[in-house]
Amino acid sequence: MSTKQDFSWSLEKILEKLSEIAIQINEFGDLESILQCAVAETRVLLQTDRVIIYRFLPHGDSAVLAESVGGEWQRILGKQIYDPCFEKTWVKHYSQGQTSSIADINSDHIPACDVELLDRLQVQANLVVPILLDGKQQQSPKLWGLLIAHQCRSPRQWEPLDIQILQHVAVQLSLRMRQLESHHPVLPNQPPQLETAPDQTVTNIEKVNHQNSLEPDSASSLSGDIIHLRAFDLLQNPIWIFDIEHWQMWWANQASLYLWNAATRQELTSRNFSDVSESTRIRLQSYLQQFEQGQTLSERSTFYPAGEPVSVGCRCSGIRIDGGRLAMLVQGTIETVDRIEPETLRSIEALRHTTLMVSLYSLEGLLLLQNPAALRCYGNTDNAFVSRFVDDRVGERAMAVLKSGEVFSAETQVITLAGIRWHEMDVRCSNDPVTGNPMLLVNEKDITDRQQTETALQQSEARLSEAQRVAHIGNWEWDVITSKITWSPQLFEIVGRNRALGEPTYEENLQLYHPESAKQLHLVVQRALTHGQPYLLRLRIVRPNGSIRHTEARGQAELNGEGQVIRLFGTSQDITDLVKAETELREMSTALANAVEGISRLDVFGRYITVNQAYANIAGYQPEEMVGMNWQKTVVPDDCDRMMAAYQKMLAEGRVEVEARGIRKDGSIFYKQWVMLAAYDSQERFIGHHCFMKDITDRKQAEESLQQEFQRLAVVIATQQEIAIRNPNLDAVMAVINDRTQKLIGADGAVIEMLEGDELVYRSASGIASDYVGLRMKVGTSLSGKCIATGQIMLCDDSETDARVDQSACQRIGIRSLVVVPLFYQDDRVGVLKVLSATPFAFTESDIQTLQLMAGFMAGSLHLASEFDAKNSLLSQLQESEERYRSVITTMTEGVVLQLADGQITACNASAEKIIGLTPDQMMGLKSIDLDWRTIREDGEPFPGEQHPAMITLRTGEARSNVVMGIHKSDQTLTWISINSQPLFHLNQSQPYGVVTTFADITERKQAEEILKNRAEQERLMAMTDGLTQVANRRCFDERLESEWHRLMDGKQQLSLIMLDVDYFKRYNDCYGHQAGDICLVEVAKAAAAAVRRSTDLFVRYGGEEFAAILPNTDAAGAIAVAESMRDAIGDLAIPHEQSDVSAILTVSMGIASMVPSTGKSPDELIATADRALYDAKRQGRDRYVAHTR
Repeated sequence: MSTKQDFSWSLEKILEKLSEIAIQINEFGDLESILQCAVAETRVLLQTDRVIIYRFLPHGDSAVLAESVGGEWQRILGKQIYDPCFEKTWVKHYSQGQTSSIADINSDHIPACDVELLDRLQVQANLVVPILLDGKQQQSPKLWGLLIAHQCRSPRQWEPLDIQILQHVAVQLSLRMRQLESHHPVLPNQPPQLETAPDQTVTNIEKVNHQNSLEPDSASSLSGDIIHLRAFDLLQNPIWIFDIEHWQMWWANQASLYLWNAATRQELTSRNFSDVSESTRIRLQSYLQQFEQGQTLSERSTFYPAGEPVSVGCRCSGIRIDGGRLAMLVQGTIETVDRIEPETLRSIEALRHTTLMVSLYSLEGLLLLQNPAALRCYGNTDNAFVSRFVDDRVGERAMAVLKSGEVFSAETQVITLAGIRWHEMDVRCSNDPVTGNPMLLVNEKDITDRQQTETALQQSEARLSEAQRVAHIGNWEWDVITSKITWSPQLFEIVGRNRALGEPTYEENLQLYHPESAKQLHLVVQRALTHGQPYLLRLRIVRPNGSIRHTEARGQAELNGEGQVIRLFGTSQDITDLVKAETELREMSTALANAVEGISRLDVFGRYITVNQAYANIAGYQPEEMVGMNWQKTVVPDDCDRMMAAYQKMLAEGRVEVEARGIRKDGSIFYKQWVMLAAYDSQERFIGHHCFMKDITDRKQAEESLQQEFQRLAVVIATQQEIAIRNPNLDAVMAVINDRTQKLIGADGAVIEMLEGDELVYRSASGIASDYVGLRMKVGTSLSGKCIATGQIMLCDDSETDARVDQSACQRIGIRSLVVVPLFYQDDRVGVLKVLSATPFAFTESDIQTLQLMAGFMAGSLHLASEFDAKNSLLSQLQESEERYRSVITTMTEGVVLQLADGQITACNASAEKIIGLTPDQMMGLKSIDLDWRTIREDGEPFPGEQHPAMITLRTGEARSNVVMGIHKSDQTLTWISINSQPLFHLNQSQPYGVVTTFADITERKQAEEILKNRAEQERLMAMTDGLTQVANRRCFDERLESEWHRLMDGKQQLSLIMLDVDYFKRYNDCYGHQAGDICLVEVAKAAAAAVRRSTDLFVRYGGEEFAAILPNTDAAGAIAVAESMRDAIGDLAIPHEQSDVSAILTVSMGIASMVPSTGKSPDELIATADRALYDAKRQGRDRYVAHTR
């Protein structure tokens, strides 16, 4: 399970949860609660089995300090974990802030030692993020520990979001622990002091307890000699042996018990001396190294038996005790000393054990005395005071200051036994209590760590400032006592405030925000001031330029000892881009969920992971029903192979489109179009695919209907042609329309009725109505009359139940169902066209559409007939009067336009207005080239205005005729017109004074021509295709070979031809039958054609069982490669052929010919050469190819 796939929270919810975790971490004051809160909340957020905090201990081991784990898994809290692989493999990796993830411990190629450890802890997958501290003691971030998520139940592919969540929590822990350091430091090399039960410890230190063992009676010298300890009991001098390694007294003689205030030896050896100061611990550890070299040391110590000081001279050497372990043998000599004041003794003791370095020098800079700390730093040397400085000028300046009687203080670099170190130094003059001479008292403190920390802090602050700049984070603080507000530079940039203006007051700050945000901010600030509550909220800032920026504001209160708020501080982060991204993400999620197109995501096993509503609706399910379902359940079984092939193509190419039939939940079949896109993770591993689906059932049904309509359209086109031949003979046209309408629809009769007064007259009839030509019916009593009255199509499914019809007339003629459509002439209803059937419910919607089309033909013929009569009548009277002339122009269906010599339009008739689609006001006074037209030629190219026939006639004086032009009107329709232009001359003038342009609307004719053109193309393609195999036929072969021969002759390129013959095909037909033979030829043609892949190549059926392939620009080697592909493809069919002499399956023989076409040769020679090669292939045993080249 990963946050990406199964986590039900939105990104906004996850961010909110992370903010809550950060707030809880900062609310706890003890480290144990902080760590436990972090692991518990992180496990909930990641939905994983275990989350721990893994801490490094000083001795190289590690321990689990905090844990949150499911009840079915073992608890490892408090356990020490020894991992030998860790130091050499991971420390440097994690110290650099890098993370690591293991998706499966058994398949991620990790070291065997790590696999063993993780398996022991029941871990199948883990994710590790370092916790780094960059406190005051490191120059660079220090590895404190690790925050680790364990998946125990199964392997897990960690998503980028999982890593980001864990990194965020680790950063919050780092920040919080750094805050705690100012009060309770958490040392980088020391685990935090957690409370444990009295009988539990974090580490197991082996303790030597002599209380319950026999007292030792001997030891050995470094040379191996046995030393009998009882002899030491006889001496009066105090002698003891101290076990430095275990910090215990190993043995002491009776004389020493007094010094140690011990009543018995057993009491002394039972004491624990591990609480000595760090300086003493270091000093004694250095003694062991010197003892190993055989050295003997002398020192003086002061003891306080019975509270009185006793000075003892101590001679220290090495001695071997239990198992050869080295200890310190001390032989003491008690010295008599004068009474020293307790304060002095305590001062001396403090000087001996303090880490502060104290030295005494003469005024000449010569060393007089050093305390142990100074001795360890500089060694027992006689170097002068000024020689210890790295910079000689510092020593010289110090001496000059001191000689003037002032105190010299500095932080400078000095030369020590450990190398160059930074020291804080205080030097002043004093008097030597022994000689009374002036001397220099030097107090020094090693501040190298502090210097490094300050340097690191400066670098960290610089990095923090840069990080804030990059992350658009500004910080602020408000001193409540002084009302002083301080802003970081980045905060000025976020709010767009000029830094020269300085920080605003609290009231001015509120004015920088949107009014609603200002109210929110003021409310939470008041709560913080009153109750010390921290806050986190999003606000809107209004910049001076008016732009809006979104910020995330955080604030926290600092309280004094009395619980009063004295300071507020916090950050403000510009999250405008984040808010925009969240908005876009929400919108995108909403869009995807509500998309009209079906969208889904599937895993590598083909199971649905997510499904949007549109996808589920198409498939007939609810989205939740489809999750987990395999895609094959939604596909028709016969189409599964096609889908699998498409799936393989998607894996190879990343994307594929495919159409298939789907099965809905209710079992209904639908057609769907799929686009599949492969999905990969961040490591480019295939994780499933996305699927986009459309329901194309309507399109498929439309395609089938369209095919039927094409067939119907062919008849309609033939009808239109016949009508055109018979125009303007109206009776002949009516007879054609009746006959073709009846046949197209499959009706029993057809009638054209024309309106004469209040009656409808049968002008033409066919079928069962043919005997009733001349029949008259009242308009008000018939269904035809209602059609005339309303102008609407009338459908009667059953005349015996439809009250609208004249039932007596229907019974007389034998009509049970009929359809009536109106006939129009110049927007007037002048009659009807109707079809009749002796069967009820005989007509469909498609029949009605056909009837409307035929009615349109009839209306056009009415127009032509009427116009023909009108023209004949008007033209005979044209010379009689101007008024008659204008009537002719007005009533003509052709458009007429008059233009003067300058091209301006001065007159036009109504037909011109109707055809062009412009009013007289839009045309008058303009030229043809001024009209806002988008005109085209017949080939679709633009028709320039200056090429208009009228403009050419005005320029040349020549008439133009039958010029075809297309006009794109403002209503987005295209009108085709045929234009004639005639010049007008004044007497004895050669230049026309005007031009008369006439034009006819030929849009319907152009549409019919286009239909005829498409039909001709279809017929041409059918003529070039073999009816059985659907590959090209012999006719296509002859044309293409001739064409390629002449084309390649010019370029001197090779042309190859393959002749293919099915072996023993006659036997195949005799054995399996001619129907099987046809199927065999279809399969062979399909396989061989697929092997001829180039678009320039042609595969044809040459005749019978013989096929051929024309290969332009192909030499013999290329042709052989194609022949081998065809032979393999046909062999893969594995068609059984029991009667073949060469194979148990169907085989072919091929002849290959290649030559360069030239004028001295002909295509027939190429065919003959290929035939001879084919003959040779058969003669050599068949199931092979033979190539001949010339």
